[in-house]
Amino acid sequence: MDVLRLFQQLWPYLMRYKFKLLIGIVFIVIGNLIAIINPQIVRRSIDYLNQPIEISQLLKYAGLIVLITFVQGVFRFLMRRTVIVVSRLIEFDMRNDLFAKLQTLSQSFFQRTPTGDLMARMTSDLNAIRSVLGPGIMYTINTATTMALVFVMMINISTLLTLIALLPIPLLVFLVSYFSKQINKRYSEVQAQFAEISTNVQENLSGIRIIKSYVKEKYEWQDFNRINQKYVQKSLHYIKVHAAFRPMMMMLVGLSIVLTLLVGGKLIINGTITLGQFVAFNLYLGMLIWPSIALGWVLGLFYQGVASMKRLNLIFSAKPDIVDSERVK
Repeated sequence: MDVLRLFQQLWPYLMRYKFKLLIGIVFIVIGNLIAIINPQIVRRSIDYLNQPIEISQLLKYAGLIVLITFVQGVFRFLMRRTVIVVSRLIEFDMRNDLFAKLQTLSQSFFQRTPTGDLMARMTSDLNAIRSVLGPGIMYTINTATTMALVFVMMINISTLLTLIALLPIPLLVFLVSYFSKQINKRYSEVQAQFAEISTNVQENLSGIRIIKSYVKEKYEWQDFNRINQKYVQKSLHYIKVHAAFRPMMMMLVGLSIVLTLLVGGKLIINGTITLGQFVAFNLYLGMLIWPSIALGWVLGLFYQGVASMKRLNLIFSAKPDIVDSERVK
């Protein structure tokens, strides 16, 4: 199952709250439109320093920056509140649907599937789906709109400088592709091991009287310790891959900044762009840092969601051994 198929399955749930989701998207776009204004104010204020300075004018620019930042913060809050609430509502609906589905299944299903595994799917896996529908959707749209708006503003300042700043992009695409596959694989292993821990705990708690009667506490503790150690090892493997992704993304962003400083300095000396334009360009470039980081994080969320949806589908796709006829009332 890929990310596209994941959203195809979640589409009916998203459509239940399409108006709230649409409002959240509008808040995201408005917030980003407001965000690109500040660098232009900074550009004007810096270029204004080449003229006779009036303190009142500088205070006006400073006040505008504060006001715009405040309004942007309001829309960021509304964005998060709207989209995250939608993800919580869908999580609620999916949990109800899963529980209703479990009630229709035969005893053979529960004999094949450990209770602890079902508990893991109803909690940990469902939380992963909620993260896809909340932060995943929110930061994907936020990243896409931010990059689109920032690129337009950067090109408006200097096409050459923009092309130089985007030189690391091909390497970025390669890293995203490679690490996404690794994250998906490692997270699937972590979730499977977590399900084994849940099963072990559930079986021990339900059979604690028998364990104590036969004095098997030490054996059960050793068995749990072995399973827990495997969970730690798989989690560390996942963390290592995930942790390596962000520094590499930041390294590419840093490379872009260095190239911009080298080329931009020459453009200022040649009089191609003003100092204010150069500062504004770097502010726009700085606005791409968080989206670059978020890109890796969101892809991790999506592939975690893919792995979790596969596990939830084992419940949704299960069929009872005996199906009542529609004519039976």
